Order: sequence, then C-alpha cells, then structure tokens
Amino acid sequence: MRNLIFKSSVLLLFVSFFMLLQSCDRDPCSDVICTGPESYCVSGICQCPDGYEGPNCDILSQDKYIGNYNVNESCNPGTPRGWTFSYISPGNGINKVNISNALNTGLTAEGVVYGNEIYFDEQNLGSIRFQGRGNYIENANRIVIEYEYYVNGTANKCTANFFRQ
Repeated sequence: MRNLIFKSSVLLLFVSFFMLLQSCDRDPCSDVICTGPESYCVSGICQCPDGYEGPNCDILSQDKYIGNYNVNESCNPGTPRGWTFSYISPGNGINKVNISNALNTGLTAEGVVYGNEIYFDEQNLGSIRFQGRGNYIENANRIVIEYEYYVNGTANKCTANFFRQ
C-alpha cells in the first residue's frame, strides 16, 4: 500500500510539474523574426526603424510611392488644374523620395516617408517656397498631399491628388 501511495505521489508531482511548465508564459518574441535592419521585437510585434515597414520590417516604406502619376490640384484661391506627369523616385536616404515636376514647375521637391505619411519640410522650388504633408491611400493606390506655396509673398493652399499611371 505504501508503494502505491508513493507511486501516486510521484505521478501527481510529475503531472503538477508538467502542468506548471505548460502554464508558464512564453516569450511572445521567441518565434518572431524581425529581418529589417535595427528592427526588434516587443510583445510579439516587430518594431521597425524609419524607412521600413511590414510584419518583419523588411519592406522599404518608399517603395509604394515610386512611379508615374497624373496629378489633379485644387487651390484656394485659384482654379483647379491638372498635369499629366509627375514621377516619384527614391531620394537621398532610406525614407526619402523626390517628386519631379512638383507644382507643375519642372522642379523637384524632396519628401520624407513614414509608413503611409509623407512630409515636405519647407523648401524652395526656384522662386516658390513650398511645404506640406500627405498620405498614401493603399486601397486606392493614390497619394493626397496638402501643401502651401508662396509666390512673391502670396500664399496658396492646395490639395493635390496623385493617381498612379
């Protein structure tokens, strides 16, 4: 009888220990591989540095912006206008892009990309002072940019819709 009690106690101890091991919290990052440079895992989610995105931080944020666009612009004051060509190319940095033919001037503006947002710090396009911000709309494959530009001290506020060709 003692032997049976001893075996039952050992079995109960083993089962309890096994259940305790199973109930321990696992590191949520143990199966997550963040492949982008300088990316790391927090609570099972990769944290991406500027310029990268995606579940593993291995997608360049600027890539979705690159291409040819038709542009429609609406300004206040002003008459809506459109131009048929603007090309967005990689800029001088992992999260930068260049927009050729910005404001239909034939000049290039530099933007900084953070995921689906794009920012244009104040810059000069010839005699035009320009700044703005916008968003990439994934389901429409379109970019909407709101910006201000100044010519001879006169401010113009505009919204431009970039439609991928």
